[in-house]
Amino acid sequence: MRYYLTIIPIIILLTVTACGQEEKFEYTPSGYPIVFHINEEGASPKQGDFIHFRMHIRNQDSIVHSTQKNQVEKKDYITAPFILHKTLQGKAVPQMDAFSIMSAGDSVTLHYRLDTLARKPDKFENSDYMYYDLVLVNVLSSEEHSTNVQEKERERIIKRKAERAREPAVAQLVKETAAAYKTGEIKDKITTSKSGLKYMILQEGEGDYIRDANYVKAQFYGALLDGTSFESSFKIGDPVEILIGERKLIPGLEELFKYTNVNTRAIAFIPPSLAYGKEGSGPIPPDSEIVFYVEVVGIR
Repeated sequence: MRYYLTIIPIIILLTVTACGQEEKFEYTPSGYPIVFHINEEGASPKQGDFIHFRMHIRNQDSIVHSTQKNQVEKKDYITAPFILHKTLQGKAVPQMDAFSIMSAGDSVTLHYRLDTLARKPDKFENSDYMYYDLVLVNVLSSEEHSTNVQEKERERIIKRKAERAREPAVAQLVKETAAAYKTGEIKDKITTSKSGLKYMILQEGEGDYIRDANYVKAQFYGALLDGTSFESSFKIGDPVEILIGERKLIPGLEELFKYTNVNTRAIAFIPPSLAYGKEGSGPIPPDSEIVFYVEVVGIR
């Protein structure tokens, strides 16, 4: 179990340095060759179980896909039902076939011959093999998985209720900050971008800054400069997931997110040219400067 946080880098190192050398293969029930890097004692998953796993798909030493790259939440594995069945070629799905002889804590590399396919996948056109680096983090029975799901749902309900309860405090913060902005009291704390966006970072975040094609989970509160709210994720409590760069947000918010990372809290004063312009929108009058409070919860 102590290997979990470092298994993937170890796998990459072992598989890359093994290129050109004779490797000690074992074989899955359907005949796929695999190399064990860590082989723990324990039960293998069975039909109906749920597995927590990590996976890299490589073309030699180039990672084409990684489960770890697609996580918004702070975990480095994904959960999936363990399903072992035959494909049209009469063999099981490679990953599941490998997992069928692994136990929690095991890590392997599976070598998948591409000449068995009618057409090679994108990015593998000139390759003979596709490499699967697999880590079986944990195995849960369907009952254990159901209990976990129920517990997570209870936690989500509690968290949602807590976030809804925060809305009055956020509304007051926005109203007071907007009033101080109008009187010029906080002008020294505000950064103005080339586009005219004015913003304050209330809490610095961590990690990489947001860029186009990132999915962002965020809580937000939008208001007029007099404090009148027109939009708030706190009313429901769950953060909203947004694809940055798709231009579904007003330009001012798109730009604001580029100055933030995970755990950032910020307030922005957005001019009409970066908001709803001369037309306005619903409760937002034409030519209105607006204020948005955002909290970045996650990025992927």
